[in-house]
Amino acid sequence: MPQSKINSITAIKRMLESELLSGRPLPAALATAACAGGGASARMVVVRGLDAQLMELWFSTDIRSSKVVDLAAVPRGELCIWLHRLRVQVRLCCRWRVIGGNARRAGDRARWLAAWGEHSPHARRLFAGAMPGKPYAHGRGAMPTIDGQEPPESFAVCVGRVLQIDALVLGRPEHRRHVYRRVAGGWRSQRVNP
Repeated sequence: MPQSKINSITAIKRMLESELLSGRPLPAALATAACAGGGASARMVVVRGLDAQLMELWFSTDIRSSKVVDLAAVPRGELCIWLHRLRVQVRLCCRWRVIGGNARRAGDRARWLAAWGEHSPHARRLFAGAMPGKPYAHGRGAMPTIDGQEPPESFAVCVGRVLQIDALVLGRPEHRRHVYRRVAGGWRSQRVNP
């Protein structure tokens, strides 16, 4: 029963890991607070990985994208994931950092290279093109080619350290909602009104 899937932090970790291991993309809406002109901005991303022990997750992006600019200005943002099969909404408030080609820590560089290796040849070509959102000359653009296995400088990985989890099950006969906040030494849980 889905209700039990949000009753503990361990259950939520297992649920997210299971979704990522299913082989299907895990789309999420990313909301950031510092978009150009003020206000908030939201866009879809595909979660590529989860470290359940650290409660960090990541997605790849073009380092020239507006989301990277937003996260550099205010490194907090929220992911909202809808797990259709389970009828569960998971909101993850995260502190974000961007890993690019200049990563100095061995673990960051390994994560950056591994993320690149997961992309199809078509997806890799997108990182060699013009800046995201830039119009094509004459209304159309040629797809560039990528030589070699090394990612281009435009390729980046956004890593979010989860600070809060807000999980809502749309259940029968009732909905249930639990909020988990990261505290020193673990997580504090509270059931709240949906």
